[in-house]
Formats: sequence, C-alpha cells, structure tokens
Amino acid sequence: MRAIQYEQFGDPATVLAIVEEQVEAPRPDEVVIAVEATPVMLNDLYHVNGKADFRRPLPAVPGNQGVGRIAAAGAQSGWREGDRVFLPSKGGTWRDRILCPATGLFRAPEGGDPVQLSLVSGNLLTAYLMLRYIRPLHAGEWIVQNASNSNCGGYVIRLARAWGMRTVNIVRRPSLVDPLKKMGADAVVLDDEHLTEAVQAATGGAPILLGLDAVAGAATDRMARCLAPNGIVATYGFISSTEARISVAAMMFNAISLIGFFKSRTFAEQTRERQREIYDEMGRMVVDGRVWGEIAGVFPFSSFGEAVRLAAQTGTGRHGKVILVPQ
Repeated sequence: MRAIQYEQFGDPATVLAIVEEQVEAPRPDEVVIAVEATPVMLNDLYHVNGKADFRRPLPAVPGNQGVGRIAAAGAQSGWREGDRVFLPSKGGTWRDRILCPATGLFRAPEGGDPVQLSLVSGNLLTAYLMLRYIRPLHAGEWIVQNASNSNCGGYVIRLARAWGMRTVNIVRRPSLVDPLKKMGADAVVLDDEHLTEAVQAATGGAPILLGLDAVAGAATDRMARCLAPNGIVATYGFISSTEARISVAAMMFNAISLIGFFKSRTFAEQTRERQREIYDEMGRMVVDGRVWGEIAGVFPFSSFGEAVRLAAQTGTGRHGKVILVPQ
C-alpha cells in the first residue's frame, strides 16, 4: 500500500514522498478502510511546513478528512466489508488504506460523489454547527459573514438557503458579487468604510443577530457594527493573522458579544446519537445536491506535488478545494 509521507518539515512539494507501507489485518475492534478521496487542506500544509502548533512527530502522513469503504472488518467492529464511512479525523488519510479503531466512525451515504463527500467533515461541518449551535436561528432571519467566497462561506450560503435563512455576504472584490449571488447569496456587499450602511440598505434595515467572522482583526469590529443589539460575532478564523477585536462602544451600548467558535469543541459537546444525526443529515444534503463545495482540482496520489502547489494558492489563485484520490 502507498502513503504520502514526510520525514522532515519544509515545502510540501519538496519534502513529501510516496512510500510503500504494510497494512496489518484488523484486530476484532478495528477496521481497514480503503480511501476513496481525501482533501488537501491548508492545515495539512501547515503540518508539513512545521508551522507552530501544527507539528507532528516524524515521519508523518498528512490528511484528516475524507471518505472510503471498509476493506476488512474485525469480528467485533460492528462494520461490514463494503460499508462506506467518513475517514477518522486523527490524521494520516493521504494513503491507500487506513487501519483504525472501529469506534468513532460515521457512516457515509451510498450514491454520493466521493469527491464531495470527502469535504463533509471539514468546512461543511463547520458551517452546519455555526448555523445550528451558536444561537437559535429561524427561517427568514439574516446572517452576516465575511470571507464569503471561501469554501466554508459557500457552505453557509447553501445551508442557509436550504433552511430558509438569509445571508448578507461581505467581500473585498467587486468581481465576487455576481458569482456569490448565482450561488444563492441574498445580498453581497463590499468591505469598506461604508459597510454598515451597505448592509442596512441590502437587508432593508432588518435586524441581524449573528455574524460569522473568518478574518479577525479590524474586520471583526466592522462586522460588529452591522449587528442589532444583543448580536453575536463568532470568530472562527484569522485570515488577517491579527487578533479579533471589537469596540468597547459596541459591547457597552449595543450589548454585542464576541465569541470564539471551534468546530471540534462544539461537535464533541453533542451526544453520540446527535453526532450520527448530524453526519446523516449532511450526507443526505450532499447526495441530493442541496449543498456542495467548489472543486479546484482532483489529483491522483502520483500527482501530489501539483496538488499541494495548487492548494497552497490563495485568493484568485485557486477557486475551490483540492482533492487527492488513490487512483
């Protein structure tokens, strides 16, 4: 079996290499999963680069998302050969076969595109949990978000539309307005000194109680000024590489709250049964076409160098996610 491995930190296109590895037969409580598709995420590249807080013991195999099928099942695993599952999030998914404990796996739907299903555990889960668990939201209510052209932003737009919510989407480039509206965005506004007025005009002055912030820095305060009293800004990323901040006036006079959102923490707070329900619902929405992620390219393992170079590009250099498939 093959794996894409690195033995030292550095440029992924340089330090990664395909190696042969032996996959043992599963113990009674284990399974072997044949990987169908696994994405190249920015945090995977951070691991390979050895970025602070992302280092793993070497040698290591990147990847922590994807979808596959049970190739061998232990007698007490509760799974059968051929069952489709989402790959475990413990890391090391860039390989042909994964030997792992059977507990903690979630069933993936039959009939769905493995490329799209490979993204469920990442940005789709993030968007799902933000819309369902930060504060109660109802059909017809507005949400404001920045980094709206990101993969996660696209999932927010599509989930909100499927659930009857409305989105006002902050972008930095006018060229993104029409593509986001075609995607299903209700309103798209530019992030500038007139942001508050633009949001009010786009929504007809409707109250907005939730803002989803992936940029941080000064963008957090600009978003906070768009919210109604008692609104919440949830920061889940820091594209700006600066700390999120909002003004004291927004907190004191409008009771605006700033919180941090972390997908893994929120998901871990749910019961095991609820976790299964979440995966089942997301899987159904992908299969029936209500939600999907933009795909920049699909590459075989043998072309991993091209894949990681494309995945490293940001902004206009890459439109969508990069996916690795064994064959």
